[in-house]
Amino acid sequence: MDQSQRDLGTLRKSEVIGGLLYLPAFFLVTPILAALVVFFVTGTHVQAELAGPIELVYTAMNAVFLGLLFRHYLLDQWRRLQNRGWAIFADLGFGFLIYFAGAMAISRVMGILQMLLQTEYQNANQEAAEAILAQWPLAAILAACLLAPIGEELLFRGLVFCGLRRKSRTLAYAASMLSFSLAHVLGSMFDQPLSVTLMALIVYLPHSFALAWTYEHSGSIWGSVFLHATLNSFSMLALAAMR
Repeated sequence: MDQSQRDLGTLRKSEVIGGLLYLPAFFLVTPILAALVVFFVTGTHVQAELAGPIELVYTAMNAVFLGLLFRHYLLDQWRRLQNRGWAIFADLGFGFLIYFAGAMAISRVMGILQMLLQTEYQNANQEAAEAILAQWPLAAILAACLLAPIGEELLFRGLVFCGLRRKSRTLAYAASMLSFSLAHVLGSMFDQPLSVTLMALIVYLPHSFALAWTYEHSGSIWGSVFLHATLNSFSMLALAAMR
């Protein structure tokens, strides 16, 4: 079957409406709410010292709320994953290779951009993850390797990609890739030059393309969830090795 024609399932009307309402909250409200919850529980307001618990609460809120909201979709997608059988491992393998090849190509592009713009690029999101891993290793692992893949895949692949793909496959890829990249740079985009923010957006394009491809090819959102968890696990191992 042509992968562009593969049936990825559909979201219920209530799931679409709930997801669209939650999407801006994911960017703007839940990060603040998670910080307030941690501040209230701990009785301290030193955010730098509580980055790990805040990230854990934030990703847990997203995963739990979206998991409940999209529960019927998740069950249907699990059945689709079972129907895929052992082929899911080939899907994940190809998805990883697509990510790796894309990351290598983007690294060359980044080198050229840094030379042309005379800007030293530093990944603020990666630096934050490294700091959390050093101080709160369990929180970092749970957030990055378990909770974030569920919440982010439901939003950016389940809601955005799947929702738009019936209208335009190209638009579905573009919108899911851009929104996913934006989610990873929003926290630092106002504290750095525009050129650095644009480069940060580019860095996450291989991730989001590989995840959307895996979802489309496997026919199940769980395929992209597992790949997302795998990529984040490798990132955690790499950060730990550099310490």
